[in-house]
Amino acid sequence: MVIYNQAGDVLLDIPVDDDSYRYRAIAQAKKVELRYSLVEHVELPTGAYIEYQGERYTLWYPSDFKKEGTRVFDYTVTFGGNYTFDGGVKVLAFTQFFGDQELKAWPRAGVGYDGIMAVTENKGYGFVDGYGVSLGVNVPAMGGVAKAQGAYRDMDNKDNVDFKRVIAALGYDYALSKRTAVYAMTGWSQEKVENGTTEAKPNGYEFTTGIVHRF
Repeated sequence: MVIYNQAGDVLLDIPVDDDSYRYRAIAQAKKVELRYSLVEHVELPTGAYIEYQGERYTLWYPSDFKKEGTRVFDYTVTFGGNYTFDGGVKVLAFTQFFGDQELKAWPRAGVGYDGIMAVTENKGYGFVDGYGVSLGVNVPAMGGVAKAQGAYRDMDNKDNVDFKRVIAALGYDYALSKRTAVYAMTGWSQEKVENGTTEAKPNGYEFTTGIVHRF
């Protein structure tokens, strides 16, 4: 199974365990769960994807893994799917529960990272238990595709620090040709971090636009 990053570059090309599976139900989002083992830890970024039986499945949340012994890392990675209605409206939904998962704080960067480190006394997320949900919709509009997404994550670590994160995003893609498209997107996120005595609510927003050409 080949796993790609958002740019389409190969991250991993690996055999998967026999108990990996695809789940699909009427009027529900599809998903693929991969299970595999490596001799070293390889982090999969959010947005990584696989192509399976002609469809794309995307990683919406960080991969879950556990270390067995001293040399083997066992992974369980869930890639969310989508459902397309008549008229071209596409709904993307994902839910994940996780336990005893080590999560790094450095990808948050900026004020988000500073707030997390301040409340956790520079320990970061550490090992966490919690869940995340995400719901998105793509709607054909004015010759392109308008996109919206909302996500929520709630988790706590071994030091009883609680993390609640909310994300909202909007975007628009317009194809100039089969290989070239322009896009614009904006997003906002906030993470409430509290340990019973101290609280922080780092938040931020961004806007970006660009052009993509597929060779």
